Amino acid sequence: MLINAIGGGKSGSKEVFRSSNFELLRLVCMLLIICGHIIMIHGYDTVGDSSWYIKQIFTPFCTVAVNIFVLISGYFGIKLNTKKLWSLNCMVTLYCVVFLALALGLGIHTLSISKDWMQFVPVVTKQYWFITVYFALCLISPFLNKLVEVLDKEMYKKLLITSIVLFCILPTFAVILNFKTITLDSGYGLVNFVFLYLMGRYIRLHNRFELSKYKYLGLYIVCMSIMAAFQICYSKLLGFDFDALISYDTFFTFVGAVGLFMYFRELSFSNNVINQLAKSCLAVYVIHLNPLIFHYIFDDILHTKAYNGYSYVTFLLVAPPVIYLACVVIELCRNKATSLFVK
Repeated sequence: MLINAIGGGKSGSKEVFRSSNFELLRLVCMLLIICGHIIMIHGYDTVGDSSWYIKQIFTPFCTVAVNIFVLISGYFGIKLNTKKLWSLNCMVTLYCVVFLALALGLGIHTLSISKDWMQFVPVVTKQYWFITVYFALCLISPFLNKLVEVLDKEMYKKLLITSIVLFCILPTFAVILNFKTITLDSGYGLVNFVFLYLMGRYIRLHNRFELSKYKYLGLYIVCMSIMAAFQICYSKLLGFDFDALISYDTFFTFVGAVGLFMYFRELSFSNNVINQLAKSCLAVYVIHLNPLIFHYIFDDILHTKAYNGYSYVTFLLVAPPVIYLACVVIELCRNKATSLFVK
């Protein structure tokens, strides 16, 4: 189901005994997403300055996070649960409405009836692109699951190979050579999510090719390093900043995501603290990325653009876990207030 796939919902009595490898992976991926958003806000001055190199080196390692979330959902399979989807919708809507009121109160947003009504239906109006596309994936998941049951292993493999060519390899050449891709969405749409979901299901049902977990980790590191090195060299060759390979539908992003996913799959341990922190993963995404307060948090409170050089690197390493924990506290307060309201 969606909430379990991303990291949310209520814990059961066996929570403490649950393996924490995928919970830790969810947590790590959300930290990478926060790091990527900090880099996006910070920007850079000119090609070749310290901020530009930091962006080109760090961003590839962060880009895999979204794809991994979908791989996890495919690995465990989405069991459509409309009550949980509605609960998720209510959580997102509540935060959007509260942050709208907060933004108006702080004077950082001017009321616009023609636009602000969307905050009351954030999933439908795509206030968070990931949540909207993931909702769509959940709604069609019964049909995808049925497809997986019908296909034999060979046909399934051919489907994935064809998808890799169409939706990973071709887009990679498209961004390098500057021609249009088939989907025209850089992997932000439903096509890429369906492909990754089916890949996750295949890994769970048919993968028998076992490597050392360190080789999987090495695949992730090497692939992301190649992406960073290529973009740096290509930018110097072109004479302007080139970072299009960090799209979600390029071959480098896909292979790196699978490598990091497989590394965590091979881990086996249990930690209740990690399990509890990972439950708030989706709420962390919704809180820190709210469109009305996003720039206020990163520009006015954290002064993200003021960091450069070593201080910028330190900020990228320290800020994500601090932001994550702050969002967890907010989510705990929301849960407590919701419980009191229901009672």
